[in-house]
Amino acid sequence: MIIFEIPSKVISDLYSHKKVYILSLLTLVVTFFLIIFSKSLFWLSVAYTIYGLANALETGTIDVVLINSLKNNETGLQKFLKYQKQISTFSSILGSGIGFLLYFKIGVNIYFISITLILLNILLTALFFFDENKKANENINFQIFKRHIIECISELKEKRVMKYYFIFFGIIQIFIQSHFQLWQKLFLDKGIGEKNFFVMYVLFQIIVIIAYNTNILLINTKKLYLLLILIFLMAITVIILKNNLIFTGIYLILCTIFFIINYYFEFHFNKILSKEKISAITSMKSFFSRIFSFGTLFVSSLLLRKISVVNLFVINVTVVVFVVMYLIFRINKSVRQL
Repeated sequence: MIIFEIPSKVISDLYSHKKVYILSLLTLVVTFFLIIFSKSLFWLSVAYTIYGLANALETGTIDVVLINSLKNNETGLQKFLKYQKQISTFSSILGSGIGFLLYFKIGVNIYFISITLILLNILLTALFFFDENKKANENINFQIFKRHIIECISELKEKRVMKYYFIFFGIIQIFIQSHFQLWQKLFLDKGIGEKNFFVMYVLFQIIVIIAYNTNILLINTKKLYLLLILIFLMAITVIILKNNLIFTGIYLILCTIFFIINYYFEFHFNKILSKEKISAITSMKSFFSRIFSFGTLFVSSLLLRKISVVNLFVINVTVVVFVVMYLIFRINKSVRQL
């Protein structure tokens, strides 16, 4: 996915977000057919490589068209980002549950249901979604492709505030990876048994929905600092808490606040991106974030040999809190200088 992400988004910017989105869905159909009919490890590996391509093609396509249309409407942009995240989160819960039940009934044939839904998606997109990209009919040219990447890099250099957003989306991965990869071990170390894990998984999805229901237009710099200080204090209490119920409540609140802050940065990042380069720059941001993700997992795996998972979690959260505080300061300073 990392290999394909930036090239696919440059193509989306230059030509047609709608066509790239439909191509991503067709690529996904090919993936599912390979999974259904493949009998060897080689073809399954090919299938999941194509799956990575499909994911890379899909992100930053028709959603970008909607974001561009709402750039001058803060309330509309906030609602779009909110509903996009809430619907995708709810769908993941519902889809996981239905998929779990259906798999035991029909096995691998469940992919035929997915293929049917994808083809329906393609039909609806082709008929009812309109992409106003004026360059959609241009021939693909390497020089145009190269020039677009250079222009994106130039935009990042010119808008100094952008680099701080990039750093944020990288540094937040320290928390996100610590949460998603370590929470089970963290809860086990606190004496919370595996039988509670499914409930916790559902709660983690619910708090994302709650976080993205926040009116971030009411959040200012002072409130961001207060939220970050609150996160730091709650992280410290994680070390000393013995009561499982209180620990779970504090952990959920801590995660909710982090997701609110992430939502805040997503909103303001999308506001400052130019319409012509939004897909490519967003993909560069995603690429940067994935590098941080891998780095976090690697460093965390080394540190876990020396310290407990509880201490590692607190250290990671503390690092994120203080770096984000610095980034907020730098962003505000850059904005005042404009």
